[in-house]
Amino acid sequence: MTVNTLFQLFYDTRFRSPLVEHAHALLFMPDLFSYALTGEKYNEYTIASTSMMLDSRRREWAVELLERLGIPLRLLQPIIMPGKLWGMLSEDVQQEVGLGNIPVFAVGTHDTASAVCATPLKNRHAAYLSCGTWSLLGVELDQPLINRDAFECNFTNEGGVDTTIRYLKNIPGLWIIQQLRKKWAQVDGTIGYAEISAAARDADHIEFGVDPNHDFFIAPLDMEEAVVGFCEHTFGIRLRTIGEISRAVYNGIVSEYKRAVEGLEYTLASKIQCVNMVGGGIQDAFLCQLTADTLGKPVMTGPVEASAVGNILMQLKALNRIHDVAEGRKIVEGSFEMKEYRPN
Repeated sequence: MTVNTLFQLFYDTRFRSPLVEHAHALLFMPDLFSYALTGEKYNEYTIASTSMMLDSRRREWAVELLERLGIPLRLLQPIIMPGKLWGMLSEDVQQEVGLGNIPVFAVGTHDTASAVCATPLKNRHAAYLSCGTWSLLGVELDQPLINRDAFECNFTNEGGVDTTIRYLKNIPGLWIIQQLRKKWAQVDGTIGYAEISAAARDADHIEFGVDPNHDFFIAPLDMEEAVVGFCEHTFGIRLRTIGEISRAVYNGIVSEYKRAVEGLEYTLASKIQCVNMVGGGIQDAFLCQLTADTLGKPVMTGPVEASAVGNILMQLKALNRIHDVAEGRKIVEGSFEMKEYRPN
């Protein structure tokens, strides 16, 4: 993705070199919080893996690549893995917040890494779908899958907890719906996601969907006009109601889910048996059922706050309260409501 750290740092070294010259360390946002708590500087593995600066196979900085691009290696910090001790709470912080000399542990600081950690995957034939503003759909692997097929299908190998690989695709999620609600709420302050979802469910005569990846929907001034204009230009149909507009968006989102699952099955040369959905999007029962119907596969949902739960699981593992992630996932399964959606 063009927003990834590698491209930003390369730009800075070329066009804003004084900024780089005066920098002492590269800390990603989660690293910065841990540094503020402990005074210790590391780069946590899962967040570093999304920067395009890490060697996916060796789980280390891609030194040769960075040197060729002129990015100063002195900025890089040692890689720390989730579940390892980051440091102890600094004396200044202890005094300010009234706590003692307590440990600070590294977790899966990329939110999706923690979300996947808390996803009760049954086996390697189960896919995860972290569903929110963005959707991230993929599988958990022991080693990265790097080949021409994966490249052409636009899959990425990001770091997971326990040195796993999150082999996944980024998909625009509920961003469009969120922006539509923002627009509609200006007219009717009572309209919420439940009302939008119900209206979309009832508009089943809309069988086409928008392309949520299209530049139309990145940051339009008016999302409703963007959706209506796209459908009129693409399908020759002018959408008029909240239900019709939102149904076209829902259809587009789940169509992308289907393409992603098909891409997984193609590149992995194996069938996905079920999909585990987590995150705020699973509170939308219509979206979950539509996903199951479109994929033709069972969908299990829960937990909603998967990122927070995964964070807690890695702290428990660091404290030796659980043996491994598998044990943690069993706790999750027994602690949160899980709902299954069967395809119609």
